[in-house]
Amino acid sequence: MNTGIAFIGIVCVAICAIPFLLTYSSRKRKQNLEKKEFDTFLMKHQAQLGYSESCGNYNIGIDQNKMKLYFQLHTKHLIEQEVVNLDEMSHAETKRYNSKKGTIDKLVMILYPKDKNLPSTFLDFYDINLSYLPSGEIESIEKWQDVINKTIKHN
Repeated sequence: MNTGIAFIGIVCVAICAIPFLLTYSSRKRKQNLEKKEFDTFLMKHQAQLGYSESCGNYNIGIDQNKMKLYFQLHTKHLIEQEVVNLDEMSHAETKRYNSKKGTIDKLVMILYPKDKNLPSTFLDFYDINLSYLPSGEIESIEKWQDVINKTIKHN
C-alpha cells in the first residue's frame, strides 16, 4: 500500500516538473543559439572583446583596441546587429519610457556623436513587447552606460 502511494506521489511530482524542465531547456537552447550568432557576428568583424554581456534579448561587447561597440538584439522574428565606432561618439545616455501605470515600457541607450550633424545611435535594451518583465536589463544598461562613457573619455 505504501509503495503505491509513493509511486503516485513520484508520478505527480514528475508531471508537475515537466513544464518547468521543458521551459528551461528551451530557454537554454535559445541562449546558446543567440551566443553562436553573436560569436559569428564578432568573427566577421574580427573583434576581440575585452568586456561583454548577454542579458534578456541582447548581447553587447566592447573591443577597446578598435574602439568599437558591438550590439545584437533578438526581436521576435529577426536579429538586429549594430557596430558603433566609439571614436565618433561624445557620450552615452540612458532613457526610460514608462507607461501611465508606472511600469517600464522601454529602456534605450542613446549614443551621441561628436559631430552634431550625424544622427544619434539608439540601442534597445528592453522593450515590453519583446519581454514581459525586465530581468537585469535596468542594472545592465546603467553599467554599460558607465563602461561606454569611461571608454570614450579614456581615449
